[in-house]
Formats: sequence, C-alpha cells, structure tokens
Amino acid sequence: MATLKKTASVEENSSLIYNKKIKRITLDSSETWNWFIHDNVTYELRKIESKNGGNSYIFILKDTNGIEPERILKICKYWKRKGIPNLRTNLKNLSEPIKRWFRFQLEIKALYKTKENNLSHIINIFGDGHVLINAYYYSYYIMEKAQSNLTEKIFDKGYDIDGKLDLSIQIIRGLTDLHNLNIYHRDIKPDNILFVNNEWKIADLGLCDYREGFSGIDEKGDKIGPFGFLSPEAANKAFTEEKLSGEFDCKINEKSDIFQLGKVLWFIFQGNVPMGQLKEEDSKYNNLEIYTVIEKMLQYDKDRRANFEFVNTEFEKISRN
Repeated sequence: MATLKKTASVEENSSLIYNKKIKRITLDSSETWNWFIHDNVTYELRKIESKNGGNSYIFILKDTNGIEPERILKICKYWKRKGIPNLRTNLKNLSEPIKRWFRFQLEIKALYKTKENNLSHIINIFGDGHVLINAYYYSYYIMEKAQSNLTEKIFDKGYDIDGKLDLSIQIIRGLTDLHNLNIYHRDIKPDNILFVNNEWKIADLGLCDYREGFSGIDEKGDKIGPFGFLSPEAANKAFTEEKLSGEFDCKINEKSDIFQLGKVLWFIFQGNVPMGQLKEEDSKYNNLEIYTVIEKMLQYDKDRRANFEFVNTEFEKISRN
C-alpha cells in the first residue's frame, strides 16, 4: 500500500502527457489503459474533465490490486525549474508561474500539518511527490475522493434545518481547527467543502497562508479568494491597494475567513449568496438565532465582525435547542 508520509522521489511511470495543442496535462490516448505509480502502487488513472482547479489538474486513481479505495490525484499546472528559491526565501516579485508552484507546495505543507494533528474535518492527504512529464517535473499529491461537494449536495433537498445545522457545525469545527494551527484558508466556498464518507471536510488549501505571514507570496493588488465570497478587505486588496495603499484595510486574516464562512452558512440555509445589506426578513427560515450569528459574521468592519469562538458557541447552542 502507498505510504502516508511525504516522499521526495520522482515518479517516471505514468500515462500522463502534456498536450501542447490544448496546453494541459492529459492522459495518453495511445495507451489501452492509463496508469500511474506512486510508492510502488500501480493505479488506473482516469480524468475528471470538469474538475480542473485554478492551480491544478485532477484525476481519479483506482488501485489495480483492489486494496485501497479510489483516491484523487492533484497535479500542479506549473513545473519545477532548477535554481528557483526554496520555501524559506522571500517570494515577492517572482513570476506568476513560480508563485503558483510555491502556492502548491504551501498547500501540501498545510495538509501534512493538519494530518499530523488528526483534523477530521480537513481533507486527508496520502502522499506527494513529483511526476516526470515531457522532461519537466510536476508536483502532485494524493488525497481522499469525495462523493459530492456542498454546491451539489445542498440542492438535493435532502436536508432539513437540523441537517443543515449539523453540516454547518462540522464546517465551523474544521475551520476552527485549521485556525488553531495558525493557518488561514482564504478560499472558502461551497465547491471547496466536500462530502467524504458521510462527513463534511474542507479542501483546496491552495490560497492558504500562516498567521505569521509565512510566504510573502501576496503582492499588492492580488485577488485572494473566490468571486462572490470575497471579504471586504480582500476586495480592497484586489481593487484599491495599489492606488490607495494605507487608506483601506487590505489585510487578510482570521476575520476574513469568518466573513467567507458567513457567506457559506447563508448559502447553506438560503441557497443563494448574500450581497449588500442584510435584514432579518431576508432570511426565509425566519430563525432569528441563525440570522443573528450570520449577520455578525458578515459585518464590513473587522472590529464588529464575529470571531470563531462566538460562532462555535452560538451554533452549538442553536443545535441543542
């Protein structure tokens, strides 16, 4: 079976190619079946055409020995070049492809840290390495395969208010645990919340950073976060930081994750994404307790915005009642 610890080996045995015509990594169409080897385990390789991320290509891995369940292979879109700085180097002013490569390494590092601390509501990583494709080294990691995501699941009408409270609490706990490791997610949206073996787990840490400002990757004017879920300070950073630096709050921190989480919770209970000024009558459930918590999470000013302790306490209280 594949090991659970990080490997520095370069896997050369795979049916992956870089298709110059469409400019992406894909399966070798000349193969009768496609395969990938990691830590001496041979997997059948299948592409998920609709699931490419902004920074990665995604494939399904099926253990040909039938021992392991299906898993997901994520391959960074950007290859490793010789002579680039290591992860301790200040990364400002690097080219965009190298920044993207470093973000992928940061995601892997964060996932191993959550694994070491047994965080049950963060997606599980099973190994990583580099794969040789057309003479270039591409980073990859292997993770759990989800059965669905929040975007798909919330519209199947199988959740009453109690079910929505339960899944909300799982997501809140996952992000709280992540923050207790001093990691900010910064890309919280329904597509990044996965349903895995009857549990809700947070995935896609590709925009994460550490409380102490680990990387120095962020530059002025960077858009950090998903469209429709940006916190006010993330929007300030994207649209005003370069021209009006110092006049507006552009610092993305734990309160930014609270804002994004508030939008996700509203989506869970309402089915849409909140924009602008909220009022109690906008809540279709007419549940003042739920509305009050979410409204405090979506305050424009960070000083008025709720924190994780408040959100955890209030949702646990609502669930008990």
